[in-house]
Amino acid sequence: MNKLILGIELILLILALAGSTAAQDYQMIGRFSLGVNIGFYSGSNYASSTAYNGYKTNISSNLFFGGISVSHWAQEDLAIKFSAGMMTGSETISITSNNQVQDVSAVIPILIGINYYLPEPLSANRIRTFISGSIGTYTGHEIKNNILLLRVNSETVMGARAGAGVDYILFKHALLGANLGYNAMNDFSHPIGGKNNYNGGDFSLQFDYLF
Repeated sequence: MNKLILGIELILLILALAGSTAAQDYQMIGRFSLGVNIGFYSGSNYASSTAYNGYKTNISSNLFFGGISVSHWAQEDLAIKFSAGMMTGSETISITSNNQVQDVSAVIPILIGINYYLPEPLSANRIRTFISGSIGTYTGHEIKNNILLLRVNSETVMGARAGAGVDYILFKHALLGANLGYNAMNDFSHPIGGKNNYNGGDFSLQFDYLF
């Protein structure tokens, strides 16, 4: 057992020394990344239940938030970022025991913006904090169906996102990040998933492949 523990400690020491050596140069200027993120969105967190004359309505939504992104470091402290994501919600309305209306909805943001790193990072810095800002479109999609009817609704509004986060460069071609932000958008003219607006905060973890 002692030999096993000693072996694990030796492996960890070797990895730490390798990481320390590799950490001598993490220059990002001119590089690109492909990223995927997943997390939570507060703007879709709601649930309600009402009953009237034998009719029962249940409305609920989940908290999923995720997406993909492409980034380019124009400067060591400035990355231009294009992202496309998804905020999902669901609504179920029970009318009677013989009929049930089901509603599935999603809001898809497509944004372009920047990550500005501060303080200005050195090429040796593995951990880099940033503030971010982006602008673009938020498209709501909704499919509602019951026994007799299928209805599809889609609408696009303008919006923006502001945030802050931290990147940790694992090695030359991999980066882990954590991101916290707030989304603000115009109202939909017709409800998407029972809501006209999906303003709210998000938190996500991200993995990027650097090249």
